[in-house]
Amino acid sequence: MFSKWAFCSLHSSRATFTEQKNYLFLFTVLLNLKTVNFRFLLIFLLISVNLLAQSSRRYYPSLSNIFLNQEFEGFPLELGFMKDWCRHSADYMFYRDLQNSHDPSGAASFNQLELIVKKNYMFEFFGTDLKISFEKNLKEKLYTTSILSNFEWRVKAYYSNFTFQDFDPEDNGMNFLYIKLIAGVSNNEVLSNFINRYIPFDYYSKKSYKEIKYLQTINAKNNIHVDTTTVFANICDSIRVAMPHADCNYSAYVAFLKDKDPIKTRDNIADFFLAYNSLDVPDLLDDYLLPKGNIQFLDSNVSILLPAKYFKLVEKQNDKPVSFRLSNIEYNLQYDFIKSSYFIKIKLEAHPSTLVNDFKFKFKYYNVEKDKVEHLASIITKSTFSALEVNLYPDYYTLQIICQPDPSDKNGTDNYEFYKKVKINK
Repeated sequence: MFSKWAFCSLHSSRATFTEQKNYLFLFTVLLNLKTVNFRFLLIFLLISVNLLAQSSRRYYPSLSNIFLNQEFEGFPLELGFMKDWCRHSADYMFYRDLQNSHDPSGAASFNQLELIVKKNYMFEFFGTDLKISFEKNLKEKLYTTSILSNFEWRVKAYYSNFTFQDFDPEDNGMNFLYIKLIAGVSNNEVLSNFINRYIPFDYYSKKSYKEIKYLQTINAKNNIHVDTTTVFANICDSIRVAMPHADCNYSAYVAFLKDKDPIKTRDNIADFFLAYNSLDVPDLLDDYLLPKGNIQFLDSNVSILLPAKYFKLVEKQNDKPVSFRLSNIEYNLQYDFIKSSYFIKIKLEAHPSTLVNDFKFKFKYYNVEKDKVEHLASIITKSTFSALEVNLYPDYYTLQIICQPDPSDKNGTDNYEFYKKVKINK
């Protein structure tokens, strides 16, 4: 026979404390009805409890419990509105069936879960005119979707305490050292690369001529004194004694790469590391030092609605707004050296053929032949639309439409992009 406490514990994970007391009271009353067959009472009891449990409200943990903790660690102040938006929106979202793994250093993480929105809440995407909506799960009367999310911040694997407060993207000397570290290049490899690249070989001199010339240049450019007779294997140790607070290769950066023009310096750094990576310095920073990730929507039930003032319908179809179902969101924090500002690049990819309507997109472009900016409008078709790219700056955002070749075009069509700048609504 069930005990009263065994009965309570059976449903403790699904019922509230008040509901547990109600079940216990019902069970006690039924046990005291001596005139009725106990087996019948037990069957009736189990059916009643099952119905009550199914109808009782379930509670799910808030997404804010797990969302965007390490991602926003020391986040750039000028993009603080994005952090506020994410944390505010997370309060309206819940989850279940969470599976996750993460690197202890914070360099990477993975989450798989079912996202739950309990009300038909329309999410305005980062203060822009774009809106996200969820389709209702009629069986559960909730708005749900299954997602996979990946996060990567490569520099954390080397400096787990790395934050934006300690990082200046325009400090080319630090950029040089960070890239060297993450590219996995040793001190001696860097030293050899500098000597072979920047010291011409003299066939009539002694074998140690290049090392001597290298050290002479280092001494002159850094205002230090290292004995020019130092053998190759000890060069780094000798430089470290003369410059105790700097990486030994930093002296070579000052001597051979640093220029009065920071753009020229960045080009020199990129050229130096060309043997290890073909990216330029801004791309190296985006890839190595700034966080990125993606959110994949496994169910085709999350839509993004595009503002009518920028996306005009070609033909009205039941007055439906221009929208498409989200397949994937890619994001990457980046730094704009021209504007001296962080921004985040967000690519909103569509599930194939889910664009509701063909639309016209007005945009500006620079006509090289006429040497002026022109205004145009192009028709984006359901068969060619691929993704929408958003670049979020502190005070504005840009929109780009990314299209694929039209499969019905036998001659093929190149991918093309359109650009629009819009003031952000904070």
